[in-house]
Amino acid sequence: MSSSINRKFKIRSVLYCHCELRVLVCNANTPRNKGRKFFKCANFKEIGDCDFFRWVEGNSDNTNSTREEQ
Repeated sequence: MSSSINRKFKIRSVLYCHCELRVLVCNANTPRNKGRKFFKCANFKEIGDCDFFRWVEGNSDNTNSTREEQ
């Protein structure tokens, strides 16, 4: 008798920015994009900042600026 195990699991991708930090997921607060989720670097708009930004559901314009880990 043979048996098979059917396992379903989700692999979460972790995005990294130019500075090799994991990106943060934030919610936009502007009237045009209120509540829309986006990725940004923890150093975004800081001294020596990283300019990484990507909409969560967007068709990534910044694909080359991230490293994904699974």
